[in-house]
Amino acid sequence: MYQLQVLQTEHWQTLLKFELDNQQWFEKWIEPRPAGFYQRQNFLQNIKNLVRQSPDANYAMYLLLDAQNILGRFNIINIEQKKAEIGYRLAERATGKGLATIGLQALMVEAKNKLKLQQLTARVTIDNIASQKVLLNNGFVQQQSTENYVLIDAVEIEILHFRVQL
Repeated sequence: MYQLQVLQTEHWQTLLKFELDNQQWFEKWIEPRPAGFYQRQNFLQNIKNLVRQSPDANYAMYLLLDAQNILGRFNIINIEQKKAEIGYRLAERATGKGLATIGLQALMVEAKNKLKLQQLTARVTIDNIASQKVLLNNGFVQQQSTENYVLIDAVEIEILHFRVQL
């Protein structure tokens, strides 16, 4: 059974392990974390700050869990005027099993019912076909944008923009 849970401070050690175990995998698709991100004290303080600020912040952060492990992170960021951007990352071993869809569907329910959002957007690199399919299969539609590149390892990678009405 899979469950989407709000990020809590007590998740920090398991989340750090998740991030470290999948660091190389994540950096294939997104920009690397800043220097010092993975140092235990920095990581713990970052999680404490995120949790403490979340009730008043413009973001909501969640973890997709099974009985023992974090399988993914699902975030809603830049919440403003009933709109927000979503992002997610799955453990490499959790890919190809429909877990991105499960997590995204649960995230969309949270966004609509708890956060009262009406629209979500997402950005995906052009070579991340799996995430594009997940978004499209969950009602997202590709949009035109002038912001078309992201730098990963100093290489410009084209990004695609998606939107869905809730």
